Amino acid sequence: MSEAAAKNPEQPDAKLRSSDIVIDDSSLSMAAKGVFLTIGLFGNSCDVRALVDRTRDDSDTVDIALRELAEKDYVSLKGGRVYVKKRPGLST
Repeated sequence: MSEAAAKNPEQPDAKLRSSDIVIDDSSLSMAAKGVFLTIGLFGNSCDVRALVDRTRDDSDTVDIALRELAEKDYVSLKGGRVYVKKRPGLST
């Protein structure tokens, strides 16, 4: 992602994805950013257990990162699954 695209999402040629926005969000921890990118590997509605199994971190660390993402409205959590929320005007 170009720096210009990160700073000006209104730029017509900026092709932003949800992951670009999350990575550029300085209010998120590195753990939350890493979990969000890992969700991208598994796809939307991935199982929380699969995320935990994919890291050496304990389940509490992954849970904290997921709650952080949910508080910022990047994901929703339901029934042990993680759902990425769509952002208007962004590509997936």
